[in-house]
Amino acid sequence: MMPYTHQSLKRFEDEPLLTGRGAFVDDLVRPDMLVAAVVRSPHAHARITSIRTATARARPSVVEVMTADDIAGDVRPLPALTREGAEYMTLPEHPVLASDVVYYAGQPVALVVAEQHQQAQDAMEAVEVDYEPLPATIDPQLALTPEHPTIHAEMQGNLALRARIGRGDMNDARAQADRILRGRFESPRLSALPLETRGIVADYDPGHDQLTLWMSTQVPYRMRTQLADVFVRPPQGIRVIAPDVGGGFGQKMELWPEYVAVGLLSMKLRRPVKWIEGRMENLQAYHSRGFTGEVEAAVTRDGVILGLRCQMVADLGAFMMSFSAAPPVNSDGH
Repeated sequence: MMPYTHQSLKRFEDEPLLTGRGAFVDDLVRPDMLVAAVVRSPHAHARITSIRTATARARPSVVEVMTADDIAGDVRPLPALTREGAEYMTLPEHPVLASDVVYYAGQPVALVVAEQHQQAQDAMEAVEVDYEPLPATIDPQLALTPEHPTIHAEMQGNLALRARIGRGDMNDARAQADRILRGRFESPRLSALPLETRGIVADYDPGHDQLTLWMSTQVPYRMRTQLADVFVRPPQGIRVIAPDVGGGFGQKMELWPEYVAVGLLSMKLRRPVKWIEGRMENLQAYHSRGFTGEVEAAVTRDGVILGLRCQMVADLGAFMMSFSAAPPVNSDGH
């Protein structure tokens, strides 16, 4: 048995990446593979009045155009991770494809599948979607006021989650403090920007009823569990493979609607399907992080912080993904 204590361990993953021999999702080619492109909402909030796909379906080499009507009843909404210790939580259902209303710019409305990438892109532009724009919410502080419209009709307001995290006695810290300092701090919105965008190759084997997905993901086992829930099938029938991943930064810890749609397409068409996100899609469709904190610090005159209280308001986006609440809750708790 080789001892590891006080030993310098040689890294084994560097050489293939540094010499250009890495294998990423877009490098994967399967026999008879199709390529998908995503039709996205240009609006932050709008009602869909019609979707016309006939022109796109008639384009050369187009195999399928899929909308919400085509998958009704086939999959469950995307799951959201519950937060332990939450005082209040209410979550709207997150559809795989928008049907009646879109809630964020970049939300998937339809998928086009063709034999080649450029053919799928051209046909995607031929899908005709009519929208009736609705008021958009861009300020989370205003969204919490009683007079602000509720974005999701099934909710009682725009508050999705309230959590309280604490330790120690702030009142005791205030009593011992020489000064109480207060301030409001803005953490500007930022987005993960991995060098490799999101991507997936789905290949369904009907003979063994096995769906295999190569995904650019940081959490392949979590993906399998969540996909089993969405597809309502045993986890043993789903295999998730994470090849080399060109950056994640938390973005690739989520089950995205495109992943579900591509997996469903492979099962329906019984052919492998690839989807690789474009850079503009990556910037548009990913929920950015950002929050505002009202901070109160009880301090001594020589600069010792005796207690700290922070009330944070965070924009969790149109839908709460599995890890949407992690940045503000972690910031508040640490």
